Amino acid sequence: MGNERSEAIFEVAGLVVDAPENCPLYKATYVVFGSSHRFKDDYEERGSVRYTRPDGDEVFMTYEAKGKVGTERKSKATLVGGTGKCAGITGTTESTGIMGFKPPKEGMSAGSSSGKVNWKIP
Repeated sequence: MGNERSEAIFEVAGLVVDAPENCPLYKATYVVFGSSHRFKDDYEERGSVRYTRPDGDEVFMTYEAKGKVGTERKSKATLVGGTGKCAGITGTTESTGIMGFKPPKEGMSAGSSSGKVNWKIP
């Protein structure tokens, strides 16, 4: 899309490394499916996330993020459901993240994010 604009569809995998034991995302792994659009140094991103807890229960989330290339990004998300003990979960998250760490291998990227989760399980 030229030098000033790009579009990407991506998949990201990771794990939650710092959450209180009572948080439904404690020790969960996750996979993100998303898309991003960049114009000059500004970008927007949106997608969905599936967290898998150590007991196999899952939590589902949708999110939107905005930022500038090479700097902090801010995202807001909505918990939209779950399975097992997390069935019916609702809530929100707000987080900030940084991309641009040295990637583990060519064709990959690396980043980090931290934030706060507010949830309610019926």
